[in-house]
Amino acid sequence: MLGIGLSMTGGTAQGRWSPPAALIDLDFRLDRYLQAGAAKSFDDIFAYNGAGLRTFTSEAGTHVWAAHNLLAHSGDLAQGTAVAASATKTRLTAAAGTGTTVPEARRAGVSLPDAGTYTYSAHVRQVNLRYLAMTSEGYGSGAGGVTLFDLQGGTIATQGAGHLALVKPLADGSCICSITFTADGSALNGTLSAGMSDNAVSHAVTGPDGTEALDVFAQWVCRSDLGGMADNPDNALGAEFASYVPAEAAPVFKARRNAYVRGALEGLLIEDEAAVNIVEQSHDFAAAYWVKNNQLAVAASGTIAGIPAWELTDSSATGFAHCAAGIGAIAGVHTASCLVRKNPSQTSLFSARLSVGSNQFCGISFDTVTGAIKDHWNSGLAVQPDGTKMRDVIDMGTHWFAWFTYDPSLLTGLNATADVQVFPAHDAVNLSPSTHVTGSHVCTAFQVTAGYTPGSFIPTAGRAASRPAETLAIRSSVLPATMPVAVSLALEGRMNFADTGSGAAARFFDWRADGGNHLSAGLNTAGTATGQIQVSSAHSGAASTASGAASACAPGLNVPVSFAARHPAAQLELAVKGETAAGSPAPSALPDLAAAGIGLASAFKGSLGRFRLWDRDLGSAGIGRIPA
Repeated sequence: MLGIGLSMTGGTAQGRWSPPAALIDLDFRLDRYLQAGAAKSFDDIFAYNGAGLRTFTSEAGTHVWAAHNLLAHSGDLAQGTAVAASATKTRLTAAAGTGTTVPEARRAGVSLPDAGTYTYSAHVRQVNLRYLAMTSEGYGSGAGGVTLFDLQGGTIATQGAGHLALVKPLADGSCICSITFTADGSALNGTLSAGMSDNAVSHAVTGPDGTEALDVFAQWVCRSDLGGMADNPDNALGAEFASYVPAEAAPVFKARRNAYVRGALEGLLIEDEAAVNIVEQSHDFAAAYWVKNNQLAVAASGTIAGIPAWELTDSSATGFAHCAAGIGAIAGVHTASCLVRKNPSQTSLFSARLSVGSNQFCGISFDTVTGAIKDHWNSGLAVQPDGTKMRDVIDMGTHWFAWFTYDPSLLTGLNATADVQVFPAHDAVNLSPSTHVTGSHVCTAFQVTAGYTPGSFIPTAGRAASRPAETLAIRSSVLPATMPVAVSLALEGRMNFADTGSGAAARFFDWRADGGNHLSAGLNTAGTATGQIQVSSAHSGAASTASGAASACAPGLNVPVSFAARHPAAQLELAVKGETAAGSPAPSALPDLAAAGIGLASAFKGSLGRFRLWDRDLGSAGIGRIPA
């Protein structure tokens, strides 16, 4: 062995080196998780908490919902209420009776988080009655139909009002039946039911003798608008069950694994802070919420990245045709964003702004072919310490992602209420304003959230909607039972951040027994630092910090971050882009963290690519080569 702890191999001698296998190797891009070389499931390794719906971009470039199931006790029929029937875990049996009955298993109080489109599915098998009845009640106008499925033929017998029905016959004689319906937002706490019928027209059984039965193996509810729901990454039941997420006592929400950013697979998307989109109609310009001015024409125009899009047209020779939506008072820094289709036939710039007072505007106006931004509407526009205005357009292939950040503290005499205003033809293509310019543009996904950088899309449909916070931690049970004499760590990912002067702009990992014993890594933007990676250690309260270059990471969106660190007993060292930095003051010992888990991305907005932990010292040269 070499003195720096590296194995001398032929590859090393020739200048090529690969680190030894890590004790914990968590490759989020491959969705592969190894403990001591053995493959583990995501849930074996991680404790994830992210109750609530959230979106991300799929390989196809469309916005999808992270895998989830809004129906608790998905595999236990007995958890519902049996009507004119009895229920065991997987079998519904009609009660004997005279006349017409409606045997069914009802799930009352199934809450949907927001207005939108949802799909209720059931895996069923005919026992003796031929028809399955599925209903959705109490979710607003038009969502209360009854759909009947022919389980013998594997077909749809009657599609209920407000339903889009689908049936998938399986090789074992069972079927997956589903109804898709729209909750309009007037009521979001309703009842779902699966029952049996002896006819193809209505939900009814005439004179049941008590032997009529139906097997219901699983039920699930997911949101299915936009690009639909992502497949369950932990599905082990076969392709037919890709949308099924088993749930026990509570609804289940999976992490956003296999997330794509700008067309590249980046791993696990995670955002530690909750967010609220205060634009109440994010992607429906036909809604009355968006007030049309000066003869603005609005027409549906397909989708952008899976989100319904709208063409806005200004054909008037005078005035500025636009639509506007009030978002109320804005307290604190907020970021606005939207998607805009490229328009090679453009005759005007696309423009979006916040109107925040008398002739005070903060926004963006840009060329949808070149991405060139017109420099106006700077009232309240946040600015980085280096003078960079916080607005940009990002080329997404067929469309642009446009964003800008507004800081009301930069204005005086501000009218507290604000409007979002969208113009298809406020400015001419030559970047000059004109009352005579005409033109049209296609846009969607309008969002205004608190903070200095944009986050993932939060759809709204009539009211503000939220994206809950997320936490992710490596379970202590998969880490060493006793603290090694030395550890080495490496992390790769991408992040959104701004230079806000914070000494804790991000927290990459946090291995912590208590306040006086920990090993952690974060991002510093305080003082002269604009994106400095730091690793800190504390043993019995005595702290040591190793700091990389002050500008190792440039503020922005999807910024790459990659570093490694080593901590033998009396040394802490950080490596960033091949450059190493020692901890100061030198640590007295490695803290004992054996009973603690490791929090990942506890203050972070971005994607995790890979995290590795070695129970050995890789040496200064070793960690210097890992993140190169």
